[in-house]
Amino acid sequence: IYAPACETLGIVDNEGNISGRLVDGFEVDPDALTLTMTCREGITFSDGSEFNAEALAWEINECINENNTAVSAGASSAEAVDDMTVVVHFPSYANNWAEIYSQFIVISKYSYDTYGKDYMINTPVGTGPFICTNFEKNVTVEFKRNENYWQEGLPYLDGITFVCMSQETLLSSMVNN
Repeated sequence: IYAPACETLGIVDNEGNISGRLVDGFEVDPDALTLTMTCREGITFSDGSEFNAEALAWEINECINENNTAVSAGASSAEAVDDMTVVVHFPSYANNWAEIYSQFIVISKYSYDTYGKDYMINTPVGTGPFICTNFEKNVTVEFKRNENYWQEGLPYLDGITFVCMSQETLLSSMVNN
């Protein structure tokens, strides 16, 4: 449900080819046990803070510190080596680092530091084409167009509303009416 507000670092196409979205690409060095990613210039989070190496390395390290190996791919650390470049270090080689990190979703470090983890769980702040304006658990999630979205001309819609239904009967009666 975060997808309208938060984007992945990369894209995997129908043939399995991996390319960058928020980063220029994924450079795997099996000998050094590293994955290097360079953030694209000019991308900001919907709160106005910059998407850069510091923000990306912070989030990767948060996943590592929380033992979220499914997201971090078992990385041992991530470091911002300059303003836009992140190097992720691993204890051993795996051939799926680029694939896993292409699907890594990024949130705003600034909003996390300012408002806290609970706020970010219910109000995702990312680089996406929409901004979360209302979240009512098991009821609705509303997004409005991000006027400062980094991909010119997008999004096409003014907003999106997701209505959550937890009971099949209620859903069935709404669909049939």
